[in-house]
Amino acid sequence: MKETTYSWSRVNYTCLAAFYQNYVLENKGEDNIWNVGGKFEHDLMEHAAKDEMTQEDCLEAVKNSWYDAVDGLDNPFGYYNKEGELVEAAEHYYNKTLPFFTKENTNWLLGETVSVEEHLEFTLPSGKKFQGFVDRVSVDSDGKSNLTIRDYKISKRFTRKNVKEKARQLYVYAYGYHQIHGQYPEQLIFEFFQFWDKPKVIKFNKADMDEAIEFAEGRILEIEGRLKVEKMGMKGMFTPDYKELLDEKGERNMFCKSVCGFRSSCPFIDGNHLKMFKTKGLQDIEIKK
Repeated sequence: MKETTYSWSRVNYTCLAAFYQNYVLENKGEDNIWNVGGKFEHDLMEHAAKDEMTQEDCLEAVKNSWYDAVDGLDNPFGYYNKEGELVEAAEHYYNKTLPFFTKENTNWLLGETVSVEEHLEFTLPSGKKFQGFVDRVSVDSDGKSNLTIRDYKISKRFTRKNVKEKARQLYVYAYGYHQIHGQYPEQLIFEFFQFWDKPKVIKFNKADMDEAIEFAEGRILEIEGRLKVEKMGMKGMFTPDYKELLDEKGERNMFCKSVCGFRSSCPFIDGNHLKMFKTKGLQDIEIKK
């Protein structure tokens, strides 16, 4: 049997049921405005970093093609513009991300590009294979200092509470980059399409990298353990944790309702299962299959 090559999306799952649908059953999930819109803008940045498009070219592409790219991809959460009017998600993210591509963005492609969408293939300390694509690697304009791994996000800016968790992805890539090139980055930077002037700069810290690798290795052990037990005939190894899928009102949260690629086809939100989203004491519920 072919050995599994892990990726960040495979180990950093939000829901076990979605993981099972995606990586075990290999079902194709639904798109959402974030992955489609994010990919659209990522692709523009890739072309720009390769000197295939100018900043002005990217701006015109957003103006001319954004709505076609995300056509039909909305979500049940309402957004309000500056005038207090309720708008659809497509319009909201158009207005929020367009400034990133204007001359107003003075952070545009800072530094000298070393690589764009570099495919890293490496092994973790356990010997497990891992891969990932790095949006952009850069150095200062002198071509020598401040090696930086950059990642572009269409999401909101990270908070103090979740930035360490979010940085794990880039730290795993830093580990792989060092394995391939023999050099660690000096910093990790998240750039946000909605907030061009507020990138998140993280000074490289080896202890945090080691923690990220430990997290990835732990998830792999958990995944492989669940798969092994399920193959032995025990059911329920990939039943979702309902506590992780609730909002403060006890309803399906944003991930479950709008982001998950299996939000419309998941068997765990149908019939009696759906009632569990509104049930107190979910930690005491046993799911019967």
